[in-house]
Amino acid sequence: TDTSTPCLFCGAGNATDTLAELGAVSCNACAAGRYDHDSDSTTACVSCESGRFSGSGSTACAACLPGFADLDGDPASECESCAAGTYATVGSLATHPRPQ
Repeated sequence: TDTSTPCLFCGAGNATDTLAELGAVSCNACAAGRYDHDSDSTTACVSCESGRFSGSGSTACAACLPGFADLDGDPASECESCAAGTYATVGSLATHPRPQ
């Protein structure tokens, strides 16, 4: 064991470069659209589900709020505001015309 190199601890929202408990030399923030589902840097970051998004280094994905929708299906981008005359519910992937 090489005792001259200190142990590397990566905080929540990160993954080690080796995805192993030993031998990691750097921490990498989870990319936008991915999150650290278990706050364990030795496991890989996972993708957010449709209708949710996350920024870089996240430990959770946020659902699109009412009035916003995941129009592009890309969990790395924020949900988009509904156009006039349309609505969306929590976690929506599309907008809908308002009833008359």
